[in-house]
This record gives sequence, C-alpha cells and structure tokens, in this order.
Amino acid sequence: SGWRRDYEPFELAENMEEDLGLFEAATHAHGMDLQPIHVGNVLAATAFGAECLDFARVAAGRLSVGLVNDATSKTASSILSSAMRSDAGLVVVPGGIGSDVLSALVDGDGMHASLAIAVVSGKGSTALDAMLLPLFDDEPAARTGLAWACTLAAAAGPQGLVAAVELSSPTTRQQARRLAGDAHDPEEVRRASVGRAVSARLGSLVAALQKHALSRGYAVRVSFHPGWPRREILNALTSLARSATVILGRDGLPAAQGHGPAFRLALELVEERAEAVLIV
Repeated sequence: SGWRRDYEPFELAENMEEDLGLFEAATHAHGMDLQPIHVGNVLAATAFGAECLDFARVAAGRLSVGLVNDATSKTASSILSSAMRSDAGLVVVPGGIGSDVLSALVDGDGMHASLAIAVVSGKGSTALDAMLLPLFDDEPAARTGLAWACTLAAAAGPQGLVAAVELSSPTTRQQARRLAGDAHDPEEVRRASVGRAVSARLGSLVAALQKHALSRGYAVRVSFHPGWPRREILNALTSLARSATVILGRDGLPAAQGHGPAFRLALELVEERAEAVLIV
C-alpha cells in the first residue's frame, strides 16, 4: 500500500504498464475546456465559530467577490436561506459545525446543488494557495472539482499549486486484476495495471489541468496513490509539506469508495490533518 511514484504525465517512465497508461491518456484524452466558476459572494457562517472568517475573507478576495458575515444562523436551513439572499456560491463553516448541520448543508435540495461548502480548521487562509485534488474517474463531479482547483490556484498567483492525486476506484482495481491474470508476479503486475488504468481514465482531466496551469502560471503535481483514499489523501497532505485545501465532489470520491457521504469524510480529514476541505 506504500507503493507510489510521482511522475510528470505523458513522459516516459521505467514501468512498461505505466508507460502504456500514459500513452493511452495522451492519445485518447478528449479535449475539454474548464468551466468558469461563478460564485456570486462568499458567506461565512460564523455563529459556530469566527475562526473561519479569515479563510472566507481571503477566498472572497481571490475570487473578486463580496464577503458576507452571518453570525446568527445556526441551522442548515437558515444558512442556506442566508446564502440565497446574499447570492453566495460558497459557504465557509468552521470544523466544529457538527455533522448534522454539515450533512444538511451538503445534501440540501436541488436549489442548492451548486453551492460549495468549505470546512475550515483554525484560520486556514494559507490553505488557499495549494489545492489537493483526489481523482478517480473523468466524471461531472471530478470536472467541477478540477474547475474549482484551477480557479483558486490561478488566483493564488505564482505560489499556487494543484496537487492531483490519482486514486484507484473499484472499477480500475477490477480491470487490473483481469490484466494481471496468471502473470508470474501478479501483485506487481496488478499495481502497474492499476496505474495504467487510472492514467488512461484521467487523461482528459490531467491534460486540461496542465494546459490551464501553463497559461495561468501556477504549479501542478500529479501522483498515483493505489491505497485506500482516506489514508492516501492524508499521506499526500503530509508529503506536500504545506497547507492545502482538499477538494471533494459531493457525488465523487466518497460514494465511489464506500466511505459514506462527502461531509463525513470532510469532517474526518479536518479533524486529523487538513486545514480546509472544499465540498463542491
């Protein structure tokens, strides 16, 4: 589970299976344009703690939008109503908000499906320079997360970073087992095959990320982590050696891995190591 190797996508590597995956990613990647993020305003729900206000203030400045400080709303419904009145597309809450309220905020209803929720531990404003983006498949949730990551990293300027963490879904692990077959060293082949499958499935996203970063002047790192997502995300945060915001899709990473709802994983990450988690 500790096996991993950072790489620059689409370059030659020592492992043949990964080379094939990178080649497939490059040749089969569909061109995609990042969708612009329209936030309106940023709402800080400080009734649960004012420590999230600094993060909200910096986020509003980076996104060039207004900041609304709601120090009275203490229920999910009142926060959502406040966000609607304030034309807010991002709500920032402290890590101590509680699972029931955060669950209702994230689940919401159809009217709030595009509302992003940031869960912040401490001040967390320095976490807005670097984005850690877990990726499984090229799907709508992943594309939304990518758009947020690129928007915030570009707004951070030269110190901006998107660290994309390629993770293996049940589908890619099953595909790898089929590829390994009766190989002499099935475990090693399986690991390489997972990397190949993941690289091929994420080619369009990685290509769009690199293109955007090149045009906007921020840094990109891409690494493949084959272990269980929660552990690998925490490992990736440690290896960054800097503050970062983890970006999770409502219907992406947690559901695909059986970790339960996105809000639960967000709270676990904030409790353990993450300074901020953005659920989009």
